[in-house]
Amino acid sequence: MPLAPITACPVTDLLHGVQVVDRYRWLEERNCIETAQWIQEQNLRHDAYFAQIEGLDLLRNRVRGYLNREIIDQPARLGSRIFYRRRKPDQEQGTICIREGAEERTLFDPSCLGIYASAAIQTVSDDGKLLAIALKRDGSERKEVFILSVDTGDVFEDRLPLGYGRGFAFAPDSRGFYYCHEIANSTADHTIRRHCLGSQSDRDEVVFRAPRTAESALFVIGEGSRIGAVHLREHDGMQWTDFFLCSLVDGPTAWTTVFRNKSVLHVPMLRIGRTFILTEDGALNRRFLEVAENGDALREVIPEGNSLLQQLVLVGDRIYAGYLVDQKLTISAWSLDGEHLEDVPFPAGGTITLLDSLHPRCASLFAVHES
Repeated sequence: MPLAPITACPVTDLLHGVQVVDRYRWLEERNCIETAQWIQEQNLRHDAYFAQIEGLDLLRNRVRGYLNREIIDQPARLGSRIFYRRRKPDQEQGTICIREGAEERTLFDPSCLGIYASAAIQTVSDDGKLLAIALKRDGSERKEVFILSVDTGDVFEDRLPLGYGRGFAFAPDSRGFYYCHEIANSTADHTIRRHCLGSQSDRDEVVFRAPRTAESALFVIGEGSRIGAVHLREHDGMQWTDFFLCSLVDGPTAWTTVFRNKSVLHVPMLRIGRTFILTEDGALNRRFLEVAENGDALREVIPEGNSLLQQLVLVGDRIYAGYLVDQKLTISAWSLDGEHLEDVPFPAGGTITLLDSLHPRCASLFAVHES
């Protein structure tokens, strides 16, 4: 069954040197009249088509029985507190929860904002008292970010408006945060800004700036008293990564260039005052390095193996690496100094997904096993 005809002009992007035509870019404007009309037309065509098919109710009930299960994701343990998102059976939207001991408490339920709102944990402050929550509406890729007090449940007035989030990090003293958040398409430079809780957003200080070029993007990462700026850009049909570091001890004033002009898969990670890089440079199956602030390699923490390093998660002072061997994911644990500690047993069969830590001080590994 063909879709309803469209009259909007297509948009053409240049991605990695290849022209890609997008005939449906206009549908990203969820609240415009044309989008609403087009969706209504598709719903009518859908309903008319499936009304002619018998036995769909039996199939729907069977599928609903498989999907209508409790789902818990985004777990993070800080001290005695465990944060997570829970969606119960017959519940459309997951709620942000905290558990201390045997007591579970709901911190935020997005259903209060309508059936098309969804919430996710962005990160937790160093003291575990503040939670940054990303809020999406109507299935959009854009999100708002707001701050919630874990102890009281109060929502701060400070928030990032609907936009494209490129990273968020609480300040070490939890009195503010650093962010890269782009509201809409722009020709201005990419920026990382600092916001002090209780202040007006138009007073946010720009602490880092990177030029905007075709297909460029800027991300901010943080850990303790350091933040990093990851600048992705295109040049001569190739994608490159630049990485910069800044200490927050004396304020975000001096940035150090760690490296420039590296391949896209040159992923920096910060942990316990040290800098690590996941890369495939000189290693098709990838390896994990510790580097100095000038980008020089200090040590090879996890060497290239015979199988592709598919998953890598830092948890406390450990690294968990996942390799696909004979169609089975094998998990091994390493120290930050490159010592192989153990192989981690998981149930046989199914798939395993290691979950990223929501905070550098999280000391527990969480994984999802699906059979």
